[in-house]
Amino acid sequence: MDVNIAEEKAYYFNDQLTAQGAREKALEKKIDAFGAMARFIQRPKTEEIELSYSEKRYEPFWYVSACATYIYERTQKYRVPLADPAVKRVTISGQDLTPQKEKDSLGVTLAGVEHCEDITSKQIYLDGVTSTKVDYAPYMKYAASEIPDLAAFAPEGAIIVPPQVRIAQVVREQVQSLMKVVQADKIITEAIEIDHVALYFRPIYAFEYHWVTKDRKQIVEFDGLTGALRTEGKAMRGGGLKKMIDNDLLFDLSSEAINLVVPGGAIAIKLARAAAKKGIGGDKG
Repeated sequence: MDVNIAEEKAYYFNDQLTAQGAREKALEKKIDAFGAMARFIQRPKTEEIELSYSEKRYEPFWYVSACATYIYERTQKYRVPLADPAVKRVTISGQDLTPQKEKDSLGVTLAGVEHCEDITSKQIYLDGVTSTKVDYAPYMKYAASEIPDLAAFAPEGAIIVPPQVRIAQVVREQVQSLMKVVQADKIITEAIEIDHVALYFRPIYAFEYHWVTKDRKQIVEFDGLTGALRTEGKAMRGGGLKKMIDNDLLFDLSSEAINLVVPGGAIAIKLARAAAKKGIGGDKG
């Protein structure tokens, strides 16, 4: 089996919600942040709630798309039943066939070659921190900019959340889901094409409110692309990309890292990595 893997890349999504827009939304929702009880029963005054902290951060997720192609041939016998017991011989394509009885059924058996083509495509989105499968497909309609060098990726005033999931884990899961054993006398093509391997960073705005008179704090988040509100949010209060850059294993797509096993066969992994090491936080030159 051949596994062809495209060069891995990194991108960040361009904001649809500006920092000022996020702040304005946050101020509108500061009472809602403390829940329905506060809004309808306790009814805090606007001046009792202060914005005590805010941050913009980029959270990672992996996206891998792949296509598996199996082209093969196999011989097959086809049983053709005959309803009339008076039939003693059948001529098909110049070949004379004598009917045979099988399980109280009279018929003839034809031999042929099946020419098979099985093509399957799959996509996977994986949270870069928790490895949870999340449907990030709606984000792909937004414009994204390529990150030529992760080591230099440092948007002003933003926190970069470093991935904890290695690309090898994502690719391995994708390839294993596409591998199959086919019944064939001759295999013409048995290949998996990983045509998109990318790490994406999506913008999140987080705001912490302090209800001074109750001494309660609550964090809300706004998605920098969709503008969606999440009231049970979190704040990173620091962090960065340095730890990820120092981990050379993050983008390791060697055969050993992927560690694939095909029963009774072998895998040839081909990497399109002419610039991978140079382009994503690796050595220059």
